[in-house]
Amino acid sequence: MNAGLPLIIINPAAGGGAAGRSWASAAATVRSHFGPFECAFTEGEGDATRIAEEQSRAGRRLLITFGGDGTISEVASGILRSGAEVELGFLPQGTGADFLRTIGTPKRLADAARALRSGQPSRIDAGRVEYTDAQGKNASRYFINSSSFGLSGEVAERMNQANRSAGMSSALGGKLAYATHTVKAAFAFDAPEVWIQTDEHEKRRLPITQVSINNGRFFGGGMKIAPEARLVDGRL
Repeated sequence: MNAGLPLIIINPAAGGGAAGRSWASAAATVRSHFGPFECAFTEGEGDATRIAEEQSRAGRRLLITFGGDGTISEVASGILRSGAEVELGFLPQGTGADFLRTIGTPKRLADAARALRSGQPSRIDAGRVEYTDAQGKNASRYFINSSSFGLSGEVAERMNQANRSAGMSSALGGKLAYATHTVKAAFAFDAPEVWIQTDEHEKRRLPITQVSINNGRFFGGGMKIAPEARLVDGRL
């Protein structure tokens, strides 16, 4: 690989497999309106983070995502883990596209490619979550749009299962797919009790349906959950 060229990280499973099916024609469009690049394909969860971290450490200075919000989150996390000064760009793809709504990425691929070529980079805020993973180990990860737990986790799992089986999320729009899976998950969801403390307030134990910490404005396939959120104000 030539670290001097931008690298596009493609998640072929994004959008119910639409990213993989459309990449050949998309690549020609991007090359025509953006210029030369290299690409890398993910094969599973965590691949985008690993690729982004390795390439950032190797001296790559522009990484571009072609996937959904999950791909964007993984690539951003890999860059932040590396500690390197790397620019992150986005091409429209995937089911949710919540972060791209916040930053105003053009929906047409050609327009987005031209914007990447001529645009100027901006620093934005990022969050970090420390948690216990499914194996009981301490872990952490970064996010640039939102971090949540509760019902959203159930919805995400249902969306992922539908994508893996090329189900309804590939045929329906992002907002409708999220809404449909949310309704199904809500009927099956058993609200847990958790301890919550925010800022200097006292810790409270209460049953929750959803807890979401937001940097961007949109969540869950287009729901404007934090309409006043700004990516550069130093606040979540």
